[in-house]
Amino acid sequence: MSTVLRVIGVLSIIGGIISGFVNAKSYSGLEKLLGRSVDIPFQWSIALTWWVSGIISGIIFFALAMMLDKLDNIEYNICELQNSTAKPISPTEKPNYAAKIPNTKMSLDSAKDYKMKSLD
Repeated sequence: MSTVLRVIGVLSIIGGIISGFVNAKSYSGLEKLLGRSVDIPFQWSIALTWWVSGIISGIIFFALAMMLDKLDNIEYNICELQNSTAKPISPTEKPNYAAKIPNTKMSLDSAKDYKMKSLD
């Protein structure tokens, strides 16, 4: 999927550059309205608009492709970590989850005669 997004990004940049050259040299339908060939100067504002929009959309597609690559890498690393740390449990053996929990009961005798100070 990330390669498809990269290809779309490249096509977007190339299409923006080509469209900038084509649209900056011609007004839409001006020759047809006048009925003759018109010498039109190169319109830099139109060209820059197409070029910048093509480059920005290409960068967005490249960024999405990079995010998918990073996400695939994270998923692979998590699966490798789970496979390396997990011990297989036999179907007859039940895991003892209570043995993993530490004893959290503590005595409150040390806090029985505690007095709050002004800095506390």
